[in-house]
Amino acid sequence: INDLSMALVTNDYQTFNSFLSSELTSTFGEDAIKQSFEEANTTYGGITAINPLSAIQQTGNWATQEVETKTQNGLTSKFRIILHLENGQWKLYGTQEIP
Repeated sequence: INDLSMALVTNDYQTFNSFLSSELTSTFGEDAIKQSFEEANTTYGGITAINPLSAIQQTGNWATQEVETKTQNGLTSKFRIILHLENGQWKLYGTQEIP
């Protein structure tokens, strides 16, 4: 989760893309990820920080952690990051916004 967070904060879509599960990469592709990064940068000024709100919870091949993101323009949001163990590596499976 730390490396994934660093890729978001440094606006490194290529590294971020390498952390995506096979399901996400087959759904979105690298060009869509690049475009999402560009749109987030234009709209919010990019993510400046990702702070953990909970410890990582692991059950078998699944893990979750709740985090808070902060953007350049001051917007904060809370998310649950969902990871899946894929071929011996933890990959981002999805996120869920927390109200």
